[in-house]
Amino acid sequence: LAPIVLHGLYNWCSTLQRCEPFQDQLVHYDGCYLPTVGRYIFKGGHTLVMLLSFYWWHSEFTEIAGDDEEDDQETLEDA
Repeated sequence: LAPIVLHGLYNWCSTLQRCEPFQDQLVHYDGCYLPTVGRYIFKGGHTLVMLLSFYWWHSEFTEIAGDDEEDDQETLEDA
């Protein structure tokens, strides 16, 4: 469940930082969902989610690799 929630947060933070400017005949609009301060806050959240997901990914694969190394050592000791 955690990876799904993190992916959703990542996409949400990414969307709220986005600016898609457009120009009408009378009005020029920057197209941002949030003001500049809000975009910086969500950029920080985006980075935090990315680093947290990388940390979880790294710890899971380190744990898996650690189990494989223990199996390899047991095989060598048995021989």
